[in-house]
Amino acid sequence: MPCIILLFASLSFSCDGITNNGNSTSVSLLPGKDTTNLLTNRITLDADGDGIPETIEIIMVKEAIGNPMEDGESAEYGIRTENDKIPFLTLGCCEGYLLSEGDLNKNGGAELSLIQAPLNGCTYTLVCYTYDGSAWKMLMDPILIPTACDGLSKKALEDRIILEGGSVYYYENDPNSETGELLRKQAVF
Repeated sequence: MPCIILLFASLSFSCDGITNNGNSTSVSLLPGKDTTNLLTNRITLDADGDGIPETIEIIMVKEAIGNPMEDGESAEYGIRTENDKIPFLTLGCCEGYLLSEGDLNKNGGAELSLIQAPLNGCTYTLVCYTYDGSAWKMLMDPILIPTACDGLSKKALEDRIILEGGSVYYYENDPNSETGELLRKQAVF
């Protein structure tokens, strides 16, 4: 059975933040936009496995100064939770979108994935994090998501990491494919 990923179906993501777009089910990842707007992306999951769900959100911790591609400084972001026992996770540049992955590593807590925009270009990074009781750790190697500067559907994001038959699988783009085919690989952690 596939892992359930929580997304807000009425939201879309771009480098200028999450916007309400009615009943759309697409998540538009649009590089090259102004990164000075506050991005708030919240999910609820039980990261520490205590049975009490935490609200986790991405916040801007530093505003951009000028154009980061022309000697300016990019905005910086981080992930915080309402649970003081779970530490802040510094993301640096750039904005991101959170997904709840469920308990992938069977440690009792739910993992979260971050799809993070590039400073420049059209290739996003998906990183799956687990909270180990004291710090956030990467559960597996990051997955690059080339977009050819086109948006990605909600389903495309949901299907990148799945739990099936007790094993975790991820999909990454085939570098030899001109049509964007995905390769299925078993996660090792």
